[in-house]
Amino acid sequence: MTLNIDDHDQPVELPNEQQREFATVVGLFEDQIDARHALSTLRKEGCPREAVSLIVRDRKADAGGPTERRTVVAKAVEEADLNGHSNWLLGLASIIVRERGTFLVAGPVGAALAAVTLDAPDALDSALATILSDFGFGEDEITYIESRLQAGAMMVGVSSSDPSTRAMARNLMANDNAVHIGAAITAEDVIEAATELLVSPPEVYQASDVVVTDAVAPLQTLIDGKHGVEWARSLKGCRIVDRDGSDCGRIENLIAEIGSEDTAASREDVRYVVVSFGGVLGIGRRMAAVPVEHISLDGDPAEVRVTREVLQEAPAYVAAAPFSRREEQVVCAYFGCTPYWDRRDSGLGNRDSGGY
Repeated sequence: MTLNIDDHDQPVELPNEQQREFATVVGLFEDQIDARHALSTLRKEGCPREAVSLIVRDRKADAGGPTERRTVVAKAVEEADLNGHSNWLLGLASIIVRERGTFLVAGPVGAALAAVTLDAPDALDSALATILSDFGFGEDEITYIESRLQAGAMMVGVSSSDPSTRAMARNLMANDNAVHIGAAITAEDVIEAATELLVSPPEVYQASDVVVTDAVAPLQTLIDGKHGVEWARSLKGCRIVDRDGSDCGRIENLIAEIGSEDTAASREDVRYVVVSFGGVLGIGRRMAAVPVEHISLDGDPAEVRVTREVLQEAPAYVAAAPFSRREEQVVCAYFGCTPYWDRRDSGLGNRDSGGY
């Protein structure tokens, strides 16, 4: 069942007997400023970030051009001017949908879209249409949503079983000038499958009908923000020396791989240590994400197993930008170590960093 609204004075209501079922509310925004404001309001009002979806076409990526070292997700986020939301949205990924184009996606709808295959005999014509159908939307509305996304509109969605959360989402979308608002009952198993994808590594997103060109893995920082833990906070500002014993920086943060938002992080979950160095009185300091196998956190000061010169020339880490799988690959290649996901899958060890 799908309910639409093009007149924002009319509320979108779901049947009373289904108020506690999962439903997905979507808003289409022609002006990306309005869409960004809607995301900001959702965040401010405490909407669970695992409930929030995003789809926006990446026209610049479709236009092609020379390959850059800069990551695909980071470029798409900047093109949509979403830098302020990149660390809040879950499951950010850049995907190519067959016969539809390149999109930046996030949240449960985005994760499901990135994993879709069209192997069912009665599948709709596109992966995007199939996923919107799975989330409960009807064929006419799907056609309209697809056409607006193709034209450059941004879709913001909220999937929730809480009527107050859905009502809040509808109201703020209307207040932020959504050109279309729709709501549909979504099966619980669809929500569960999409939520599981959100906390899965990007590799599982490969499908014959969708190409995942870059994705942000489920990594969390442990010193600042919501997921800070006491043992990690105690390392904030800790001095770091290089392998020759010379001061070379301080610990700014730890980046960990955690399977669930509610899981307490341990030292074994840490994948990178964010190190700051250079500058004067904190001005002009740079940061680098160092793979944890290249740094010992047991001593005081901590010791990084490379020279100061190697550390200072490492790829820059920008806290406000997405730290995507492509960027992780660049970092691991620079430090000469096997990415942790390859070690986990194949049992491979790390290359010796003694050559540095």
